[in-house]
Amino acid sequence: MRIKAPQEPFEVTFGSADGPYTLKYSPLDEWDGRIAMVIRGVEVGGDVLQVDDDPDGRVFMGPTTNFSRLYNDEFWFELRPDRQPAVIEFFGDRVLWRSDTAT
Repeated sequence: MRIKAPQEPFEVTFGSADGPYTLKYSPLDEWDGRIAMVIRGVEVGGDVLQVDDDPDGRVFMGPTTNFSRLYNDEFWFELRPDRQPAVIEFFGDRVLWRSDTAT
């Protein structure tokens, strides 16, 4: 079920095969937001187009931007900041490409 996006910014640090990175969320309006992170020195991110309420907590979803500079492809992300630990998953053509866990 779709819910309003949080109006307070937050940060989560993730571990990954590319090393640690910090994801920063910032609200754009009551329904949308943006995530930004620097991976291997490249600023990447994505627009949060939808926030859903899930039994495990909130799920932030949207397309990535600038990932093609790192991986020659773009992805869809699902950020689950309420899980313990938080998780971000990246999907390409409905297939899970990568899952990073908060440190």
